[in-house]
Amino acid sequence: MKKWMDCFEEYVIAVFICAMVLFETANAVLHVTGSKAVGLPQEFAVYFYVWIAFLSMSFCAKKGCDIAVTMISDHYSKSVQNILKMVCNLINIAVSVCLLVGAVGFLANTAAEGTLSKLAQIPMIYVNAAAVVGFGLCVVRNIQALNRIVKSTKA
Repeated sequence: MKKWMDCFEEYVIAVFICAMVLFETANAVLHVTGSKAVGLPQEFAVYFYVWIAFLSMSFCAKKGCDIAVTMISDHYSKSVQNILKMVCNLINIAVSVCLLVGAVGFLANTAAEGTLSKLAQIPMIYVNAAAVVGFGLCVVRNIQALNRIVKSTKA
């Protein structure tokens, strides 16, 4: 079970990228054939892209992909690097929590309004939930990273 949770973002992102490619391909075929359904597959592809973007944040947090911190911290000792990583994770947690609160509010408004997508007529709550899931996972992954750093400094 733990292994599955460790790779959650990778699995979902991989499936969503495949779905996005299939929908874009279907849209191209419909465009060439002159079908009236042009745009519908593209709408689904865009929604998958939204989910991919938000899940990628937590994937990067889990992998520790902080380019700026790495560029700066490579010039310092291991203890200073750990302190910089902890500060970066704390900042990421704070920002993610703030954005999560806003995303939850936006999702609640979307649910209350019952907004539907233009072509597919699916509830927009499914698309807007990507922000809540993405920021929530980002908070969790940054806490996990912070925990790993603290444990490694004690060892």
